[in-house]
Amino acid sequence: DDDEADHWYSPVLVICEINEKRPETACKLDKDIEYKVGGIVATKVRMIAGAAEYLKQKTCAEVDIPKESKVTKRGDLVGYKGAPVSAQMKKQFKKDEVGLTIDISIKKEKVTREEGACVISHVVWESI
Repeated sequence: DDDEADHWYSPVLVICEINEKRPETACKLDKDIEYKVGGIVATKVRMIAGAAEYLKQKTCAEVDIPKESKVTKRGDLVGYKGAPVSAQMKKQFKKDEVGLTIDISIKKEKVTREEGACVISHVVWESI
């Protein structure tokens, strides 16, 4: 089906955090964040070992795209809590182009800058 994410994307996203010295209490990409990919919560998230490390800390996680995930026509995008997307943003793409939404929320009960906030530097995906 054309709206199934696995028709458009490889099955794994790579999500990385900033590479700076962070305390042990800092937000963990694989434990403290929930990723909703294409409308479905990703249940398989794991840190990548042996690559993308800084000061012996893993800085990137693999996030499996759930089988049930769907793509969204860019013309149908809505913002946070259903808010409309700005006209300026809508001008940047064609109505029939599709994309994969990634909603990111914090699961950790308390997040502070002092203890190491959740900071995502980039997301990597592969279109197929």
